[in-house]
Amino acid sequence: MPSPAPPPSPKSPPDGPPPIAVSPHILTWWFAAMAIGGVGFGLVAEKRPFGPGIVAYPLVVFFACVAAILLTLRFIYAKPLRELISIPSLVAGFVIAAMCFVMGDWFGVSLMRMP
Repeated sequence: MPSPAPPPSPKSPPDGPPPIAVSPHILTWWFAAMAIGGVGFGLVAEKRPFGPGIVAYPLVVFFACVAAILLTLRFIYAKPLRELISIPSLVAGFVIAAMCFVMGDWFGVSLMRMP
């Protein structure tokens, strides 16, 4: 009769990549990046720098960039995104970005043309 395999020792290396510590200030960076990005893309929205059409509208391009960055974070940390940034914080960041986009668009259209 074969003997059972010994239990794994607690010092055995993990199967996956080494864990990367999540910054405690990730929400600060998230909200700040969304606000700055929203204003920045809003300032150039009138000029339509990405071309005509709804897919090339600066707000759509900005949210596509944000989606790519969030996917990158998900793969770097090898954790679900919900463990890095909570769902309400994600939604709040998108709302902040949309409001800042409108504010940046207003600055770009109204205030930049003042004599």
